[in-house]
Amino acid sequence: MEKITQYLKDYKPLLNIMVFAIDNDRMMLKSLEHKFNEVGLTNYKTFFAIDDLMKGLNPDVQVCIIDYSLDEEMTGFDLMMMIKAEQPQCRFIFLSANDDKEIQRQIGNHGGYYIPKTGDFLDELIYAIDKAAKEFDKQLRNSMLLISTVKTLMDTLKEVSNVLGNGTNDRKVIA
Repeated sequence: MEKITQYLKDYKPLLNIMVFAIDNDRMMLKSLEHKFNEVGLTNYKTFFAIDDLMKGLNPDVQVCIIDYSLDEEMTGFDLMMMIKAEQPQCRFIFLSANDDKEIQRQIGNHGGYYIPKTGDFLDELIYAIDKAAKEFDKQLRNSMLLISTVKTLMDTLKEVSNVLGNGTNDRKVIA
């Protein structure tokens, strides 16, 4: 476990990811906070109330950890669908003591990742967050590469336009 913890502390994308977690069990929230701090994840917020999470939601949130059985009026799945409507890029990880395969299938079909609250589930949770961090890091790098390529193309087109637009007919054929 010590090697895993050190690896995750050294892995920068994990440290840069913004995580929201909601659970109706305050002890679970404290356990999550402890685990996040243990691996060096400091960019997180935990919530006990759905309204508080929704008020705090912003485009920087990349991962939402949701307890499936939040309250009598709303399931974690319902909350995921509300958040997805506003932030489709967000990744969702569900924690639940419920081992219902149909619920797991439903969550998976909508892009969520399901972790039962058994055994070393907190380690599995950190791996899932790490995976999301790597995906976001890859997307960011691809976006930066695309922006750089477009900028280079625009600069090249500007140069070509300047050459063609200077009024000279001195076009050379390069063989």
